[in-house]
Amino acid sequence: MKIVLAEKTSSAAVTLFKEESGWTVITADQINGDLPKQISDADALLVRSAVDVNAGLLEHAQKLKV
Repeated sequence: MKIVLAEKTSSAAVTLFKEESGWTVITADQINGDLPKQISDADALLVRSAVDVNAGLLEHAQKLKV
C-alpha cells in the first residue's frame, strides 16, 4: 500500500506509518513539487489544510481509496 503524506507530519506519525509491513510511505519532503505524480499510484492521501485536493488533482489518483 502506498501512502502519501502530502503535508508536514509529526515524526511520531511518520514512524507509525512506516512501521506497517507492506506500506510505502511518501512524506511531504519527498514529493518534490510533483504531487500529481506521487498520487498516481497511491492508495491513500493524507492532508491537513494546506493542500487543496480538488477535481483536477484527483484526476491523477486512479488507485486512491482513502
